[in-house]
Amino acid sequence: MKKLNQDKFRDKFTNLNNTTFKEKERLAALGFNNFFKIGTKSIALLLNYFGSINQAYYSDFEDLKRAGIKENIVYDFLKFRQEFSLEKILTRLEKNKINFV
Repeated sequence: MKKLNQDKFRDKFTNLNNTTFKEKERLAALGFNNFFKIGTKSIALLLNYFGSINQAYYSDFEDLKRAGIKENIVYDFLKFRQEFSLEKILTRLEKNKINFV
């Protein structure tokens, strides 16, 4: 399997230093919501293992596997996460006057 650049991802999405815990959770949930291979059962596993959706969202390959997510799904998620543009989604939501919880 191709090694994913974790540092590049973390730099892209962790510039949220002034963001509250609640807002970070909300944004991580938005990210997971846009990855269709992880559903409610997997989210429950992640929350049980990590205690926070934000912590789960930023976790590495091994931690996601230990949480109970299948290896192929973890790989696909990490690839998605590198390519996903939170900024584009937020802009599109705002443009369409869509709020999310």
